[in-house]
Amino acid sequence: MTSTMSETVVLSMDPTKAAVVMRSSYNATFIENMKQAIPPNQRRWDGVEKVWVFHPDALPKLKQLVPDFYAGIKVVGVQKQIPATKFDRLMARITPKDKQVIYILLAKRYHPATGGDREMMALINEVFEK
Repeated sequence: MTSTMSETVVLSMDPTKAAVVMRSSYNATFIENMKQAIPPNQRRWDGVEKVWVFHPDALPKLKQLVPDFYAGIKVVGVQKQIPATKFDRLMARITPKDKQVIYILLAKRYHPATGGDREMMALINEVFEK
């Protein structure tokens, strides 16, 4: 095994694959540990580019695992995930037609033309533009 404790791992986002790409030197012990920690459906080896490709859900496990085998970790172009609220999870599961109905109900109540608040209507528009 080659000592890699002086090397840094680079994790970057590949938007064309919607995946996290890991560039590092070969470390057999790290690879074995990574294979145990990250399920096969969240990782694959790209033999052409010589990189590991991960589903974004694997990023927290990678960040936890890498420091045990490499000197550092550099994360490039990977956005911080914002925890979803219960409202966000609900909105992700309802149909576009249901979203439209909710928007109309809120707009009827909060639109400035019907005595509502301009700031509240701007917030509603912002939420439903997503």
